[in-house]
Amino acid sequence: MERSKIAIIIPAYNEAKTIGKVIKKVKYFGFPIVVNDCSTDGTAKILKKLKVKVLNNKKNLGYEKTLKRGLNFAKKKNFKFLITIDGDDQHNSSDIKKIINKLNKNDVVYTIRNNLNRFSEKFFAFISLYLCEIEDPLSGLKGYKINIFKKYNFKNWDNLFGSDLLLYAKLKGFKVEGIFTRIKKRKGVSRIGDSSYLNLKILLSIVYLFKNYLIYKKNKK
Repeated sequence: MERSKIAIIIPAYNEAKTIGKVIKKVKYFGFPIVVNDCSTDGTAKILKKLKVKVLNNKKNLGYEKTLKRGLNFAKKKNFKFLITIDGDDQHNSSDIKKIINKLNKNDVVYTIRNNLNRFSEKFFAFISLYLCEIEDPLSGLKGYKINIFKKYNFKNWDNLFGSDLLLYAKLKGFKVEGIFTRIKKRKGVSRIGDSSYLNLKILLSIVYLFKNYLIYKKNKK
């Protein structure tokens, strides 16, 4: 698979300590596109030095809308394969190669992390496995073939931490495969919010998981 056909989308908010490492690792597999969500810690300066493609949000949009912007940009640029990976360096870049190989026979490939730190993530994963046979929908490292975007319109994207496209693909009959991965310990605190806030937000997102599950099951292609 040609590197020029692969976009690697990296949402970034205050990832100055790790963003450089992530870019250097992933650039061997595809074209990095960083979406900087108004970082205040020097992330923007590092990105300028690396001379990488950067989309700078005019205001802080949050993880979901930032990721959406990167995916839409890559789609418009006619990339054939879209990989998403977080900028915190928890994922191993070698897993990108595994995803690329799996995309030859699948429409979506997602990673199943060996460790979920938050009880809310574990509960979300349990519900997702029960409803859709998806083991770890909240993992940030995923791969998509461009064909999945022909009908998907991001209408139900919000409130699911970037997992709705995976849910859509599974329930609409696309070929989906999960691969196991070992993640590294996060450096510093979560960029999305503190533990109590994030646990609450993830638990509330289960409501949207149920809602979207019913929508996609009802309107099966």
